[in-house]
Amino acid sequence: MNLDTPRIADGKPMLIVGLEEHCGANAQAQIPALWQRFAPSIGKIPGQVGYVAYGVCHDMTREGFNYLAGVEIPAESPIPEGFTSLNLPAQRYAVFKHDGHVSQMKELGDAIWSQWLPGSGEQVTDNPVMFERYGEGFDPHSGTGDIEMWLSIK
Repeated sequence: MNLDTPRIADGKPMLIVGLEEHCGANAQAQIPALWQRFAPSIGKIPGQVGYVAYGVCHDMTREGFNYLAGVEIPAESPIPEGFTSLNLPAQRYAVFKHDGHVSQMKELGDAIWSQWLPGSGEQVTDNPVMFERYGEGFDPHSGTGDIEMWLSIK
């Protein structure tokens, strides 16, 4: 996969709420199923900030990672029943624009880790977070538009 040079951004602290699963070898099937369950909630969560959705990979190990499909809510908001929350601290990110289909996100993530990171001179944070940001221009019907991948760096 060809990667464009990422922009470096200072991310603000965010509280993300949604549905979460631990993903292992079957992540390619788990993640789309998780989004199918979560998508009807987008725009209906009290206090939701904008119409942006996030797919957050965290607590990454060789055996897998936790994946949270969610939206941002204000830090002081209560967590709606049935949802999980994750606080993302203010930190630096390498931000990669994705012009392809949402189904190619795994390939983008793999390219970031195997191609960009080794030659970038950057280091990931001690407990790295990588998230997909589906902006207001994302079209869930076509699976394209306004997609970025953010990787926490030192």
